[in-house]
Amino acid sequence: MRECCIAENINCYGFIPTDKEIVLESRHLGLIGSSEIEDFNEKIDYLSSLAEKYIKIDELIELANSAVAIEFKNKLNSIVEKPVHKGLIIAIARDDAFCFTYQENLELMEEKGFELVYFSPLHDSSLPINISGLYFPGGYPELHLEDISANKNLLMEIKEKIEDGLPTIAECGGFLFLHRNVDKKDLVSLFDESAIKGNHLQNFGYSSLESKKDNLLFKKGEITFVHEFHYYISTNEGNSCIGTKLRDGIQRECVIATDTLFAGFPHLYFPSNPKMVERFINHMEKYKKGDNR
Repeated sequence: MRECCIAENINCYGFIPTDKEIVLESRHLGLIGSSEIEDFNEKIDYLSSLAEKYIKIDELIELANSAVAIEFKNKLNSIVEKPVHKGLIIAIARDDAFCFTYQENLELMEEKGFELVYFSPLHDSSLPINISGLYFPGGYPELHLEDISANKNLLMEIKEKIEDGLPTIAECGGFLFLHRNVDKKDLVSLFDESAIKGNHLQNFGYSSLESKKDNLLFKKGEITFVHEFHYYISTNEGNSCIGTKLRDGIQRECVIATDTLFAGFPHLYFPSNPKMVERFINHMEKYKKGDNR
């Protein structure tokens, strides 16, 4: 192994050299997803071989074993209040077009008693059965507009279900999905609005989000923290909330929200405000009983 030195009296356990064989390509919103890289497993195997060659793995393990034990506390356990709610099924979009979801959001919903079922707006012709809620997370629907637009039966069913009062959260790419069209490709058409790609990031970064009225997730005046990471521009971002950039204090209206819908560019992190999940549950229970229709 080639020796490396960072500074005196600091032990260097190795490095990974620059190698064109392990370059991961990027796009306008970050790295290409692992599912889109044909030789991804081969790259990982090659990276492993480099690690074995250039990193003192045995010494690293020995160092790790010498560390003092620390107590781990699952924060979600302290957030979740019992009893949980049984019998509520939420359908979550998950495929190459909808691939950005906070794992903690899913875990918190499971802790609350949700049954999570997944479906693909790219490939499935209908929604899962007996659902009480919908969740469209972020991702790259703009890269799959032809296939999504061609899935007419599912698009029509989604629009009908949401208009019928099915509680629905749609973030960023999920918000775009509900537009009449994106880059002139017809989508769900829940909103009679269009979206096109801008030439730079829009409202990028962390913000506080203050609700202007009671809605599916928040009470009037309630504040939560969100982030945005998108290039697309909508002809109507909504006016149900006030977003304030944490970096510079710039404010704008955003989010389309009703008693059964919360849709906008901001990404939500459920553990930051578990009350939003409780309110989502309440509206799902109402829908299950037929009260939303």
